[in-house]
Amino acid sequence: MQNSTIYTRNPNQMLGLWVEDVTYPALGVGQVQSYDPHRQSCIVEHWQKSVLNHLSFNGILYPYHRLRHAQYHYVGRHGNTLYYVHHGTVWRMDFEPTPGIWSVADFAGAGTSFYERRAYMEAMHLEGWGDELTHDEAEMLLGYWQYSGELEGLIPYLIPCEHHERSSLGQYLNELRQVYAMAVV
Repeated sequence: MQNSTIYTRNPNQMLGLWVEDVTYPALGVGQVQSYDPHRQSCIVEHWQKSVLNHLSFNGILYPYHRLRHAQYHYVGRHGNTLYYVHHGTVWRMDFEPTPGIWSVADFAGAGTSFYERRAYMEAMHLEGWGDELTHDEAEMLLGYWQYSGELEGLIPYLIPCEHHERSSLGQYLNELRQVYAMAVV
């Protein structure tokens, strides 16, 4: 049995992380929505392929030991820049055309499967195209999220939930929206 790569002393810090199920890798990647500290489990939703063998895997408790940080998971784009998470860290890369994926619109479009996106991200990352997000880029993304609501899947990586009261991802993101709205006024 594999040990979890996401366990922390404060389970709130797991909220919003993109994870993979080591038992069912065909699910792709899902996002931690909340947790149950007594069962050492968390609820994961938004799996890329949420139904396998006619069973839905959204909204059920996953023991920590079955989850690991997502690898090469594309979260979104801003202009020609792609953003992805890999082993708990946010990365960015400028889109480069490849055979079969000629434009950033093709890459981000509905016709490109998450398997193709992951293969692209992995290949380009291994060739050295990816860069970890800088502090200034993170600040820009926070402002962009506040303005547009896009790239929300990156926010829990940029501002991990630090308080210790039990929370959910939706509750935490709403709190952040309010804090940033007051800061802008």
